[in-house]
Amino acid sequence: MNTRSIHRLGCELLLRQLRRDGLGVEENPENPAIDFVVRSGSTCDKAPRIERLPILVRAASKSAFSISRKHERIHNLVLVYVWNVQDVKSAEAYAMTYPEVLHVAETMGWLKTVSWKSHGYYANNNP
Repeated sequence: MNTRSIHRLGCELLLRQLRRDGLGVEENPENPAIDFVVRSGSTCDKAPRIERLPILVRAASKSAFSISRKHERIHNLVLVYVWNVQDVKSAEAYAMTYPEVLHVAETMGWLKTVSWKSHGYYANNNP
């Protein structure tokens, strides 16, 4: 299965789950750097508040992790790593904000790599 098909499958798995949980989803966001936008609402203090969360899906046939410095510019970005997309029963999804992803990468020592320091990008197919 090619990379594009894996990504599409990961998006479909996540979209199904989000809709099942009753969240609103915009599938064609204005920003081509994100996959879709989730709308979440709150009625705190009797004033409804709708928040728009841009979602970037990182899908893989097994497990994989990546981070790119260019994503820090996207306000409220949530990166969702969807693993094992070819087997729905063993598929896993991990959602993190960009600062959380950055913290994981820093904790694992991945921000000390030449790739991160020189190019602002790091990827690992066996995290």
